[in-house]
Formats: sequence, C-alpha cells, structure tokens
Amino acid sequence: MTNKYLRNLVVWALILAVAFPVALQLWRRTPREEISYTAFVEQVEAGQVTSVEIGDGVVTGRLKGGQQFTVYIPVGDTSYIDLLKSKGVPIRVEPRSRSSLWPSLLSTLLPILLLVGLWMLMLRQAQSGSNQAMSFGKSRARLHTDNKPKVTVADVAGVYEAKEELQEIIE
Repeated sequence: MTNKYLRNLVVWALILAVAFPVALQLWRRTPREEISYTAFVEQVEAGQVTSVEIGDGVVTGRLKGGQQFTVYIPVGDTSYIDLLKSKGVPIRVEPRSRSSLWPSLLSTLLPILLLVGLWMLMLRQAQSGSNQAMSFGKSRARLHTDNKPKVTVADVAGVYEAKEELQEIIE
C-alpha cells in the first residue's frame, strides 16, 4: 500500500517540479511595447531612456515614464551603443543563449507528455481491481445470516425409512 502512495507522491512531485518553473517563466513576462529602431534612437537622443538590456539582436529597456519597450537592432549595427554611452544610459548585456532548442522542445513536448501520462494513469485505474471502471453500480455487500438452518449430506442422502428400520433393529 505504501509503495503505491510513494509512487503517486513521486509522480506529483515531478509534475510540480516541471510545471512550476514553466508557469513562473510565463507569469514573469511583462508586456513590452515594440518600437522601431528610429524611434529608439530618437528616444535616446531626447534623454527619455533610463536603462537598457542588450541581447541577441534585441534591446529591451525602460523609458522615464516607466514604460517598457523592445526594439530589434539591425545586424552589425553598434552605433546605438556609443549613443547610449554618451547619454549616460546604464547598459546591461545579456549573455548569448547557447541553445534555444531545450525551451522550445520542452514547451512542445510537455503538453503531449502530460496527456500521455494522464491517459496511462486512467488505463491503469480502469484495469486494476476487478474491472472497477464498469462496477460503479454494483454493491460488494454480502448477506450473512446465522439463523439459517444448516443442511448436511447425511440429512439428505439415503432413504428415511431405512434409517428408521435401522434404528428399530439397534434398539
């Protein structure tokens, strides 16, 4: 019994260990307005940009009003970095992502794996315990009566007249 509960506990712990970081990542994302590269340069020149974060071809940042933005940078263009430095904007650089294969693979396969796992759990439940899936209306109660007369083989076997004659001979 405890083995079954331990196995269920491990399965639920694994599900939570996978689902929690994914959910946290989805909830942590804040909406950012996508602006053009030209508008980004104009905002930097006007002194409206308070901080930026440079990634692979993408710059995200915050304006003075607290609004967040995203801008895609042309390949090979680094002139905006000198402009940011000249305006005193704090720059944070994100490391290059090694591989985007795992997150995309996980987000694709996780729902499929969860559905397969639930399907297998349902099949296992349906097969265990004398076909429990089809016995939802059947009662397992049994009728026990102690006052029921017990009939033995000696009571029903043979002829009663022969038993009476035998009794008379013996007496």
